[in-house]
Amino acid sequence: MRAGRHEGTGMKFVLGMPNSIFRHFENGYSTGHLAQVAVLAETLGFDGVSCADHPFPSDAFMVQGGFQDFDPFVTLSFFAQATSRIRLLTSVLVAGHRNPYMTAKSVVSLDCLSGGRFTLGIGAGYQEAEIEALGGSWPDRGARFDEGLEVMVKAMTGTSVSHDGPAFPAHGHTMLPRPVQRPRPPIWIGGSSDAALRRAARFEGWMPDRFSPVFGEQSFADFGKRITRAQELHAQANPGSRLEIWSTPRWRADARGVDWSPQRVAEEVGQFEAVGVHWLRVGTDAPTLGQLTDSVHELADRLRIPQPGHYNDTIATLEG
Repeated sequence: MRAGRHEGTGMKFVLGMPNSIFRHFENGYSTGHLAQVAVLAETLGFDGVSCADHPFPSDAFMVQGGFQDFDPFVTLSFFAQATSRIRLLTSVLVAGHRNPYMTAKSVVSLDCLSGGRFTLGIGAGYQEAEIEALGGSWPDRGARFDEGLEVMVKAMTGTSVSHDGPAFPAHGHTMLPRPVQRPRPPIWIGGSSDAALRRAARFEGWMPDRFSPVFGEQSFADFGKRITRAQELHAQANPGSRLEIWSTPRWRADARGVDWSPQRVAEEVGQFEAVGVHWLRVGTDAPTLGQLTDSVHELADRLRIPQPGHYNDTIATLEG
């Protein structure tokens, strides 16, 4: 039994689903097994599980070390049925991949069916070819994202929507039922740009990376200054409210997949907390379910995440 959460920190840890599953699923995983990863994460004391959103990436992206995923709403619904406590998050959903009204319906559906455990992480996206192939528009994706956020919030109220925007007009449409979380599930804005920072300040969370393939790497000091600025803007619009900050340790991505070193992640936790990060996405890649299970155990051990009281019974069930 671990002594407690990572020493000296209140950091919350989210297990990101492995980005290499698409390479290994047919041989190393099978239908039904993936839910065991979410159950294990909940059992080991992780605070959340998350899924990314690359349904139809370009071949060029894949050659450069890119990845793709199962549909995040399908996957998280699968996890919701198998778990009872753990938070379910998208990290991040790409706004340009879907009509915002359909996104709102998926968000509400998952929130209702999970008992109010969903957090919507959503961003403008950075893969032009994928967004265009899926019917989105790259040149004006920022404006469409802002309008999409506006209409999603309206739709999730459960009242009749009237909207005259250029991209998503709607008059006399109502979406029911309302979500379990009121007035709606939290919206966390993904992205490291100034535009993402400004958007996030209007909502409940920001999901920047200290290291990003688009914006490069920031020092922890510079990263902290941007987080402070985001909190200041959020406080102006929402006095007395804290903007939730999520980030991801630096990872290596290449043709072999994405790699997080559990030791390096553990060593950086204090630095992330010191600059104002509240949630840290961690993960691992493995070609088989057994190897993935071992890696998740190692992450939990190195991060010293406290185990729930039912830990021994649940582990015995999983391993039996």
